[in-house]
Amino acid sequence: AARGVPWPYDWRQPLTTATIAALRTRARDRAAFHARVTGGPPGRIATIESFALAMAQRLGHPVPTGADVGWAKIPDVVGFAARTTLSFDGVGEGPMDVLVVEADVAAGARPAWFTSHPLQGASLGAYLRQPERDLPFPGPIDRALAARGEPLFAFHCAPCHGRYGADGRVRAYREEVVDLDDVGTDPARALAVSDAFVAAAADPRLAPGLPAGTLRTRRTGGYVPPVLTSVWAHAPYGHAGQWASLAMLATAPAARPTRYVVDLAAPYDLVGVGVPLAPAAGPTTFVHDGARPGLSVLGHPFLSDVGADAAAVIEYLKTL
Repeated sequence: AARGVPWPYDWRQPLTTATIAALRTRARDRAAFHARVTGGPPGRIATIESFALAMAQRLGHPVPTGADVGWAKIPDVVGFAARTTLSFDGVGEGPMDVLVVEADVAAGARPAWFTSHPLQGASLGAYLRQPERDLPFPGPIDRALAARGEPLFAFHCAPCHGRYGADGRVRAYREEVVDLDDVGTDPARALAVSDAFVAAAADPRLAPGLPAGTLRTRRTGGYVPPVLTSVWAHAPYGHAGQWASLAMLATAPAARPTRYVVDLAAPYDLVGVGVPLAPAAGPTTFVHDGARPGLSVLGHPFLSDVGADAAAVIEYLKTL
């Protein structure tokens, strides 16, 4: 109507009927999925379950996943230049130019479209390899305390998270999966990748025309430590956003609050370095329930293991 394009009367009813029928079919096919993920945390996604739904629709049979929903937040892209996988658990491997369009293929986009538009994956891949980030910590930094924290970070944290230059950019990083037994964080996201999911992901019908083995899917049984450039801006922390701040992460796992209220509208917490908490639930708050499967606040005791010196490590992290 805005452009004055006529919509012939005889087309209206067939188009409307077909659209509504398709939406009803889509709702019916996704009913179980929606029922399972209803009430998920804000800003989190059921990544593996969503892929399984798309694959099931393409393959014509169910693709079961783990017993619990593997909640995850959207990862920050700043570390992808140093990585060869793009997920929290390293489940998918292959050329980055293909990995970045994997979701589109799984959702039904024709591989031929990407062949005729070769810069689609290449441009996204190029961006992820060299993101220009300049996010200096917006609060005061105790430089003397940060200097004391740098060697502590190098000893306790760098073996997993890498080493960084004065500009905060990663200088040495080796991507590895840390086993669930070692990191101790909530296992639901890693365990969501079932044997059935791995088998379905390898089915050539998902991406006809794509050479076999271009993309590989595996169960890793752990999580990939993230690159920490601009880490202050990554909160909430953890693959599921289960830790509101670095201060919470520096608390011994057993002493962390299992249930807490996040104030979604409050200014960033520059003291605890993360998302601010609220004393009581309100209209702009969200209650994080660490007792729910997939959202446990336990694990990753390494920062708290530093003890009182954790404050120095956090001060150093502000400089990245």
